[in-house]
Amino acid sequence: VLAETSVESSWAAGEQDLAFIIRRRGVLPSSNGGAFPELQPLLDKTPIVAKFLEMLIVYAYHGCTTCRNALQFLRSRGVGFEERAMRDTPPSGEELRVALRAVEGDVRKLCNTSGQDYRSLGWKDKLPGMTPEEVLKALSSNGNLIKRPLALDLDRGLALVGFKEDEWRRSFA
Repeated sequence: VLAETSVESSWAAGEQDLAFIIRRRGVLPSSNGGAFPELQPLLDKTPIVAKFLEMLIVYAYHGCTTCRNALQFLRSRGVGFEERAMRDTPPSGEELRVALRAVEGDVRKLCNTSGQDYRSLGWKDKLPGMTPEEVLKALSSNGNLIKRPLALDLDRGLALVGFKEDEWRRSFA
C-alpha cells in the first residue's frame, strides 16, 4: 500500500513493483503533480513506469452518474487509470479513431445523442451528411458531443464507449 510504503523503498523494490503499487491503488500522477507529486522524480527517471501508468485513459464528466459508476467499477477492481475531464480536454483525433474502430465505424455511437449540445447544434440532422473525419474533428473540439465515459488503452487498441458493465467486466477481468 503506497501510503504505508516510502517512495524510496518502493523505488528500491523495482520499477515493476512501483508501477504495480500505484496501479493497484488507482493513483496516477497528472501533468500538474497529481495526488503524489513526490513520485514525479521517479517517473522522470523511469519512462517505462510512466508509460505503463498511462495505459488506460478514462474521459469522464464529474456531474455524470454513469461516469462515476464506471470509475468506481475500475477502482473496485484495482484497475489504474488516468481520469481526464471530457469537457475540458476532449480526446484527440487519434484517440477518437481508436474509439471509432471499436464501434465498427458507426460515428453515431461516439455521439452523446441525449446531450444538450447535440440537440441545440442540430446534430441529428447534420450527422448523416458528415464524413467520419468531419465528425471526429468536431468531437475532438467539443467534449460535450461525445458519449461518456470513454475508456482508452491505446497500446491494446481498446476503446469502451459508454458504461456497459458486462463489456467492461470482460475487458478488465
